[in-house]
Amino acid sequence: MATDTARDLMLAISRLGADVHASALGNAVVDATADERARLLAVEDSYLNLSLHLAELALAVDDAALAAVCARRIAEWDPLNEVACRLLMRAEAARSDLSAVRAAYAACAAARREFLDADLSPETQGLFRALTA
Repeated sequence: MATDTARDLMLAISRLGADVHASALGNAVVDATADERARLLAVEDSYLNLSLHLAELALAVDDAALAAVCARRIAEWDPLNEVACRLLMRAEAARSDLSAVRAAYAACAAARREFLDADLSPETQGLFRALTA
Protein backbone atom coordinates (compact mmCIF):
# COMPACT_ATOMS: atom_id res chain seq x y z
CA MET A 1 0.00 0.00 0.00
CA ALA A 2 1.24 3.50 -0.77
CA THR A 3 2.41 5.59 2.13
CA ASP A 4 -0.18 8.04 3.41
CA THR A 5 1.81 10.98 2.01
CA ALA A 6 2.13 9.45 -1.45
CA ARG A 7 -1.53 8.46 -1.44
CA ASP A 8 -2.57 11.98 -0.38
CA LEU A 9 -0.45 13.43 -3.17
CA MET A 10 -1.94 11.09 -5.75
CA LEU A 11 -5.48 11.92 -4.63
CA ALA A 12 -4.74 15.66 -4.69
CA ILE A 13 -3.43 15.43 -8.24
CA SER A 14 -6.43 13.37 -9.26
CA ARG A 15 -8.81 15.97 -7.76
CA LEU A 16 -6.85 18.80 -9.35
CA GLY A 17 -7.37 17.20 -12.72
CA ALA A 18 -11.12 17.31 -12.31
CA ASP A 19 -10.84 21.06 -11.67
CA VAL A 20 -8.52 21.53 -14.65
CA HIS A 21 -10.90 19.56 -16.82
CA ALA A 22 -13.91 21.57 -15.73
CA SER A 23 -12.24 24.89 -16.51
CA ALA A 24 -10.40 23.75 -19.63
CA LEU A 25 -13.47 22.33 -21.32
CA GLY A 26 -15.99 24.86 -20.09
CA ASN A 27 -16.66 28.30 -21.52
CA ALA A 28 -12.98 29.11 -21.13
CA VAL A 29 -12.17 27.06 -24.23
CA VAL A 30 -14.99 28.57 -26.26
CA ASP A 31 -13.94 32.11 -25.38
CA ALA A 32 -10.20 31.45 -25.60
CA THR A 33 -7.87 32.45 -28.39
CA ALA A 34 -6.30 29.71 -30.47
CA ASP A 35 -3.09 29.94 -28.42
CA GLU A 36 -5.02 29.74 -25.14
CA ARG A 37 -7.02 26.75 -26.40
CA ALA A 38 -3.80 25.00 -27.40
CA ARG A 39 -2.33 25.68 -23.96
CA LEU A 40 -5.46 24.41 -22.19
CA LEU A 41 -5.51 21.27 -24.32
CA ALA A 42 -1.81 20.72 -23.55
CA VAL A 43 -2.57 21.02 -19.82
CA GLU A 44 -5.41 18.55 -20.22
CA ASP A 45 -3.17 16.12 -22.08
CA SER A 46 -0.47 16.43 -19.40
CA TYR A 47 -3.04 15.78 -16.69
CA LEU A 48 -4.33 12.69 -18.47
CA ASN A 49 -0.82 11.30 -18.86
CA LEU A 50 0.03 12.04 -15.23
CA SER A 51 -3.17 10.40 -14.06
CA LEU A 52 -2.40 7.28 -16.09
CA HIS A 53 1.02 7.09 -14.45
CA LEU A 54 -0.53 7.62 -11.02
CA ALA A 55 -2.98 4.78 -11.61
CA GLU A 56 -0.15 2.50 -12.73
CA LEU A 57 1.93 3.49 -9.70
CA ALA A 58 -0.98 2.86 -7.35
CA LEU A 59 -1.47 -0.61 -8.84
CA ALA A 60 2.26 -1.28 -8.53
CA VAL A 61 2.14 -0.54 -4.80
CA ASP A 62 -1.04 -2.59 -4.32
CA ASP A 63 -3.35 0.36 -3.78
CA ALA A 64 -6.13 -0.81 -6.06
CA ALA A 65 -8.66 1.62 -4.59
CA LEU A 66 -6.51 4.62 -5.49
CA ALA A 67 -5.73 3.15 -8.91
CA ALA A 68 -9.46 2.81 -9.51
CA VAL A 69 -10.09 6.44 -8.51
CA CYS A 70 -7.40 7.73 -10.90
CA ALA A 71 -8.37 5.45 -13.78
CA ARG A 72 -12.08 6.16 -13.33
CA ARG A 73 -11.47 9.92 -13.54
CA ILE A 74 -9.65 9.44 -16.85
CA ALA A 75 -12.29 7.07 -18.20
CA GLU A 76 -15.04 9.54 -17.29
CA TRP A 77 -13.06 12.39 -18.83
CA ASP A 78 -12.20 10.47 -21.98
CA PRO A 79 -14.56 7.49 -22.39
CA LEU A 80 -12.76 6.40 -25.58
CA ASN A 81 -9.43 5.95 -23.76
CA GLU A 82 -8.75 2.23 -23.79
CA VAL A 83 -5.58 2.56 -21.70
CA ALA A 84 -7.70 4.07 -18.91
CA CYS A 85 -10.31 1.38 -19.43
CA ARG A 86 -7.74 -1.38 -19.06
CA LEU A 87 -6.24 0.26 -15.96
CA LEU A 88 -9.68 0.62 -14.43
CA MET A 89 -10.55 -3.01 -15.18
CA ARG A 90 -7.25 -4.16 -13.62
CA ALA A 91 -7.80 -1.99 -10.55
CA GLU A 92 -11.36 -3.21 -10.08
CA ALA A 93 -10.25 -6.82 -10.54
CA ALA A 94 -7.57 -6.26 -7.88
CA ARG A 95 -10.39 -5.05 -5.62
CA SER A 96 -12.32 -8.25 -6.51
CA ASP A 97 -15.16 -6.18 -7.99
CA LEU A 98 -16.03 -8.05 -11.17
CA SER A 99 -19.24 -6.09 -11.66
CA ALA A 100 -17.13 -2.91 -11.83
CA VAL A 101 -14.81 -4.63 -14.32
CA ARG A 102 -17.82 -5.44 -16.50
CA ALA A 103 -19.18 -1.90 -16.14
CA ALA A 104 -15.87 -0.31 -17.17
CA TYR A 105 -15.63 -2.58 -20.19
CA ALA A 106 -19.23 -1.95 -21.20
CA ALA A 107 -18.90 1.84 -20.88
CA CYS A 108 -15.78 1.99 -23.04
CA ALA A 109 -17.24 -0.41 -25.61
CA ALA A 110 -20.45 1.63 -25.84
CA ALA A 111 -18.53 4.91 -26.25
CA ARG A 112 -16.34 3.47 -29.00
CA ARG A 113 -19.39 2.12 -30.83
CA GLU A 114 -21.28 5.40 -30.51
CA PHE A 115 -18.50 7.84 -31.38
CA LEU A 116 -16.14 5.79 -33.55
CA ASP A 117 -18.31 2.94 -34.81
CA ALA A 118 -15.46 0.69 -33.68
CA ASP A 119 -14.90 -2.26 -31.42
CA LEU A 120 -12.47 -2.37 -28.54
CA SER A 121 -8.95 -3.46 -29.37
CA PRO A 122 -8.03 -7.13 -29.12
CA GLU A 123 -5.80 -6.19 -26.16
CA THR A 124 -8.74 -4.75 -24.21
CA GLN A 125 -11.03 -7.62 -25.16
CA GLY A 126 -8.39 -10.16 -24.13
CA LEU A 127 -7.80 -8.48 -20.78
CA PHE A 128 -11.54 -8.45 -20.11
CA ARG A 129 -11.81 -12.17 -20.88
CA ALA A 130 -8.81 -12.92 -18.66
CA LEU A 131 -10.16 -10.90 -15.74
CA THR A 132 -13.68 -12.30 -15.90
CA ALA A 133 -12.84 -15.94 -16.65
